[in-house]
Amino acid sequence: MKTCIIGIDCATSHTRTGVAYGECKGADVRIRHVEVGNSNMVKDMASAIAKADRVFLAMDAPLGWPALLAEGLADHQAGDPLPGKANDLFRRHTDRFCWKAIGKLPLDVGADRIARTAHAALAILAELRELTGEPIPLAWSPDYEEKACAGEIYPAAVLIKYGLPSSGYKDDKSQKCLDIRKQILDGVIPLLKGAENMELLHKNADALDAALCILGGRNFLMGDVCFPDNEKLARKEGWIWI
Repeated sequence: MKTCIIGIDCATSHTRTGVAYGECKGADVRIRHVEVGNSNMVKDMASAIAKADRVFLAMDAPLGWPALLAEGLADHQAGDPLPGKANDLFRRHTDRFCWKAIGKLPLDVGADRIARTAHAALAILAELRELTGEPIPLAWSPDYEEKACAGEIYPAAVLIKYGLPSSGYKDDKSQKCLDIRKQILDGVIPLLKGAENMELLHKNADALDAALCILGGRNFLMGDVCFPDNEKLARKEGWIWI
């Protein structure tokens, strides 16, 4: 079955959110369109979901918080210590798993500005549920039965999988970053059909990350990912499909 993949490089503002639209059938993945800063992006995503038979929302953002932090804050009073080590409180199990698996540590959603991005990502999901009438749960298996599901994708992990530079490419005004981005695109374009003429992928890091989310989503749909070693905890905190 053909699956529509919507790659979303989440940000606190729609003006900095990259969105890419593609489709996957088997191992074949094709990118159709990419954009950044579309104020109507959520409505456009809802329209794409309505037209598709099956959808996977590949989101570059944490979709949950550390369980130990939630437990520690439930009855916490100002001035009291928080029980536990900082790394256990502010990092999720999936973050530590990611570090062990690929040597790359995602930002701490419990202690970093990335929490605002997570909040914005969850707001997008909530709005899409309202607009489409679909429950859009998180996916835990590539053969999910719902029309639309979502999952966390980490662009840096996608780049590491294919032996490409996973850092130093974010600054749109730096020639060095643009050169690294060109190297990334040279490695990614053969995998993402239809991406050859998308100049925005080279000019804008948010657009590129959205496209990488499509490739990460394709890997999830193929089952070519690491599955949770503790699914109960993953359902509480979220899971990065590396």
